[in-house]
Amino acid sequence: MRLFRFALKKQNCGVYGQELRMGNTASCKILEKCGFKEEGLVRQRKMMHAYCNYYMYGYIKDDYSAI
Repeated sequence: MRLFRFALKKQNCGVYGQELRMGNTASCKILEKCGFKEEGLVRQRKMMHAYCNYYMYGYIKDDYSAI
């Protein structure tokens, strides 16, 4: 969380995104605890070297005020 606060306050970054394979529930929970919001499900797209379904998570500067 400290990294996000630094980036949002000092570096003026506004948007972060993360993609996680379906079934990776532990990582999804960590992102949600850090304030990321699930933005959608991408179906049968190439991730690394295989086609799979994955979740997209996002964190925008406006979400920071809620922390």
